[in-house]
Amino acid sequence: MEETDHISNDSAEETSQLLPSNGETSYSSNSHRSDRSPSAILERPEDYKSRWRSIRLMYLVMFLASVTFTITMSSLWPFLQVLNPSASTSFLGWVVAAYSVGQLVASPIFWGLGKSS
Repeated sequence: MEETDHISNDSAEETSQLLPSNGETSYSSNSHRSDRSPSAILERPEDYKSRWRSIRLMYLVMFLASVTFTITMSSLWPFLQVLNPSASTSFLGWVVAAYSVGQLVASPIFWGLGKSS
């Protein structure tokens, strides 16, 4: 019983260090951390760095996907003219739309496959 009281007292002291006593929103009341950002109260520095590493990786992947889309779309009209010289620009529009719809359908499928493994 005494051990449980000791644990709850420690967590109460920790909470009082994290939250300001005067009711104002202040992120500098936590004196044992050197990082004074709002997220310093909510997460550990290791989690903060890991989260931003994931976000930067997502930015890189989206950038590379955009570059791939640009290269593919810019070379599509000359390739379409080689395949079918009588193809019109409206047909090119349908091809581009089909590419985008295919990506829309396939992305969640590959996300699910990647998440399950």
